Parts: sequence; structure tokens; C-alpha cells
Amino acid sequence: MSGQIQSFRTLEDASRVLLIDDDPLILRALATRIGHAGHEVRAFTDGSSGLWSLNSWPADVAVIDINMAGLNGFQVAREIQERYPSCKVILQTASRSEDVWHQLANQPVDAVLEKPFDSRELLDLIAAA
Repeated sequence: MSGQIQSFRTLEDASRVLLIDDDPLILRALATRIGHAGHEVRAFTDGSSGLWSLNSWPADVAVIDINMAGLNGFQVAREIQERYPSCKVILQTASRSEDVWHQLANQPVDAVLEKPFDSRELLDLIAAA
């Protein structure tokens, strides 16, 4: 029996995805899921390290948690938008605070995901970017 193995994604379809989340369990789960979908992934537990990595590894999409110590997601998103305007930004949050959602309404990002979210939704956003 001769068969051909088909790839779900071609190399041209792969995106470079920067993940920044201070929760190592969420970070590892997202990195694994996104990597299995065929994307290149770099994951960091703080905003400063994630931003630094963009100097040598330009990402197509950045997925950033809002509530982090040090640089928060809003600050990281602004830096990415200023320094790497071609990088799409997706913010994620578990916050129910009206203040956070008000700030999100005024943030020029490409998408916002409310935790918990289905990883397929995130993969769809990455593919659309």
C-alpha cells in the first residue's frame, strides 16, 4: 500500500509566535499547543525578556498576558507596536476589573482573549494574523 503523509501546515504557513505569561503552566501548555500546530514558538515568563528576544528573533505574533510583575502586558504591547509594527499583538487576561477592560478598549491591539479560552480560538487568531 503506497500512501502519502500530508502535512497540516507548510513551512510558509508557519508563524513565529512570541508568548509572554508569568504563569509557567499556562506558558508551557500554550507553547506546546502552538508548536504542535506548526508554528515556531519562543516563550518567556516576563515582558523584558520577551522584548529583548525580538531583537534577534522577529515574531509575527505576540501573545501577552496583561497582569505580570515588572513590565505588564499593556507596556509590552506598546513597546512592540512602536518598535516592531508588523508584529500582531494578542493580549490575554483573566481579569474582570472594569479598569482593565477600560484600558483594553483604548489599546490598539489586534485581539483580546479572556481566560480561560479555547486554544483553537488562539490558533485561529494566529492564523489570521
